[in-house]
Amino acid sequence: MDAPPLRRALRLSDLSVLASASMAPAYSLASTFGLMIAAAGLGAPLALLTLLLPALLIALAFHRLCEAQPNAGATYAWTLHVFGPRGGAFGAWVLVLTYFFAATAAAVPAGIYTLALLSPRLADDPVAVSLTGAAWVFAAGALLIAGIRPTARLSAVFLIWEIGALLVFTALAALHAPARGFYLQPQAFLTLGRHGGSGFLAAMVLAIWVTDGWEISTSASEENVGTSRDPGLAGIIGLAATALLLIVCAIAFVRIAPLSGLSAHAADSLAYVAQRLGGGWRSGVIVMTVLISTGATLWTTQLGI
Repeated sequence: MDAPPLRRALRLSDLSVLASASMAPAYSLASTFGLMIAAAGLGAPLALLTLLLPALLIALAFHRLCEAQPNAGATYAWTLHVFGPRGGAFGAWVLVLTYFFAATAAAVPAGIYTLALLSPRLADDPVAVSLTGAAWVFAAGALLIAGIRPTARLSAVFLIWEIGALLVFTALAALHAPARGFYLQPQAFLTLGRHGGSGFLAAMVLAIWVTDGWEISTSASEENVGTSRDPGLAGIIGLAATALLLIVCAIAFVRIAPLSGLSAHAADSLAYVAQRLGGGWRSGVIVMTVLISTGATLWTTQLGI
């Protein structure tokens, strides 16, 4: 018996929102930017820009595949079609395990940031963090069960908050006095960084985590109300727009935060940036923004499964 068709409810704008929200710009920046700075110094923004080029080529390939064979299974369906049942089964297990561990990786910071906001004394308690993170996972699953349209709408609200907050902090950083001893020369961002080629390549590898997630739009291709071009196009839009936003943020933040400080606060570089900008309400907004970003990536990750 054939499975009932999925309800078509997503437009190009909805698919683009899902692609960008799945990349989790604030969460990705908070968890990865400091590590990229430690690896490449001022070369980190260029490493992200360099990785964006092959990522866009992959997104273009997904666009063509989705246009030719739109399927909610996306990569699994295409692997099955080309390599047969065994290849498809292998690809399916790889995807399931990837999304499973990605959800776990996002649930832990979700628990930490929630407790940091609501009950700071429990933020270092592993049991409390685990239970709170698990609650986020179940809440994300419940949202998906409610339907793809409510999921897309809430993702849009969360994404607007994320982008708005990041742009505000970028503007604050641009207006803030530079870090002591920092003299910006445009060509400084066109180098491989303080560790040369090895550090630059390490930063590019870390940037994979930052650019990952846009492909979720192809997993919603059967719920698209437009043409078969829309899901792949949404992935390209989400990838390009979000990555360029993060590059602008990265350049602004290294201006006001010493590289050594960003490296030392690699676990939460955005919180360090907020402190450099004066702390107070800024720190609260950053915690809320990263929490929102983490929540959005939780349900978009589950959407891929």
